[in-house]
Amino acid sequence: MKTLLFYLLQVIVTTGILYGYYHFALRNKRFHRYNRYYLLAATILSITVPFLNIPLYFAQSATESSFVLETLTVISSAGTNNSIVFAQPDMQANWFTRENILLFFYMLVALIALLRIVFSVLKIRRIIQNNLVEQLDKIHFVNTDEPGTPFSFFRWLFWNKKIELQSEKGEQIFRHELFHIEQKHSWDTIYMELLTVVFWINPFFYLIRKEVKAIHEFLADQFAVTENTKWQYAELLLMQALNTNQHLVNPFFHNQIKRRIAMITISKKPSHQYLRKMMVLPVAAIAIGLFAFSYKEKNKPESNDSLFISDHPNIEDTAKNPSSHSITWVEDFPLPPKKSPTAEQLKTWADPKMYGIWLDEKRISNTDLTKYNSSDFVLYTVSKLEKNAVNYGMHYYQV
Repeated sequence: MKTLLFYLLQVIVTTGILYGYYHFALRNKRFHRYNRYYLLAATILSITVPFLNIPLYFAQSATESSFVLETLTVISSAGTNNSIVFAQPDMQANWFTRENILLFFYMLVALIALLRIVFSVLKIRRIIQNNLVEQLDKIHFVNTDEPGTPFSFFRWLFWNKKIELQSEKGEQIFRHELFHIEQKHSWDTIYMELLTVVFWINPFFYLIRKEVKAIHEFLADQFAVTENTKWQYAELLLMQALNTNQHLVNPFFHNQIKRRIAMITISKKPSHQYLRKMMVLPVAAIAIGLFAFSYKEKNKPESNDSLFISDHPNIEDTAKNPSSHSITWVEDFPLPPKKSPTAEQLKTWADPKMYGIWLDEKRISNTDLTKYNSSDFVLYTVSKLEKNAVNYGMHYYQV
């Protein structure tokens, strides 16, 4: 669970760095095509970089003398698990742990978000089934009076009957939606929707999803208008946004209206546009350097992730000849010393109201302990039951 949480944190930080640069250096600049691919690449980079584990070795003196290297070493090792775990196959399985509850909640929210997408697709399908569909070259033209039209979805163009297609405004809107179809903007939309389903906890993915949709509109507006008609096109958007006597009210006229008008009417190219684009490289390098590499000291022995101790009664033989019922010893860890209970402990464990006894993975009666001497046991563990454990109340400790 800790590894999953650390991965999500890495994704959020990486996305935050990449989106932060976009917000301050690239947003609302007139290189929309570049911004589109930058944002999509930023999401891919964010979810893949934490999976990389490229080792970089430095001398111990260099690590100690460099604050940057020391910080990177701490960050790269934060998600590793170096704990020693004693295997206890006799413990009752308990699914109602805090980690499992958090995981269930995360999956539940993701499922709800996924259902929202499914219902949207079903609504689009219902519109197709309830209206006449015409084939225009490679486009499926759906003429309807459904609220929210016109819009496009993959190769389906949903037109509003109240718009005269042969008019100047109708042609501009048609070119706008046609551009969405030709540039396959629906694939971007579906990708971002699914991404926010899986990583719903990442706030930057929602911001990127919003920006990608806005960039789609900027590109389509740019294609739909010419230099001579841009002011009429901007007036059309503005009139509908102000709810004038025009009756056309739909998402086409209400998606980022202010920014769309600014992008249409502005003629000045952004300053230092090439520098803005090239500075993406060092920003991406910082994001990759934080999480794609594991910074380690040279000649420092690697610590094993976990030490699992077998429950086999003859622990020395198990280490030399591991069987299918045992867990092989992890290299570089010494065998534990023999740990036998005292005679007094055996008498204490005979109380069935307080102790449940497992021997070699099998539940035994407490009175069976009288058949053994203390020296017959080479290793034991005693654990206290939590209140939500299966056997809590039958006994309170497990041996």
